[in-house]
Amino acid sequence: MDLLPFPDISFIKTTGSFIIDIAQNNPPLLFLFFFLFVMIAYKTFQIFFKAFIIGVISAAFPIIANLLGFSIPLTIESLISFGMLGALSYIVYSLLTSGGKVAKIISFPFRLIFRKRKSKQ
Repeated sequence: MDLLPFPDISFIKTTGSFIIDIAQNNPPLLFLFFFLFVMIAYKTFQIFFKAFIIGVISAAFPIIANLLGFSIPLTIESLISFGMLGALSYIVYSLLTSGGKVAKIISFPFRLIFRKRKSKQ
């Protein structure tokens, strides 16, 4: 019995070694894994870079609002809060739109099946 305070993650090692064994014996699959890794890393970098830019713009909001006459306190905490809120909002938006795209791709075969059924009726 394990008395460690964290859960057993040996299944990750087993799954990882299984994928490595398959990829070593199949170079096209290794190339596919590499391509997927690069694409995921690129998309992740894109999302976080855009989130950073939006965070900086959001942090400037209290300054611009004060110039327009609104009474928002100009403290480091408010600038960081607005910046984090903007960046987090963009990341949530990106994840939701990506999830919608994935759901559309996954549901494509089902939409074809149901479209054929409608046309027969």
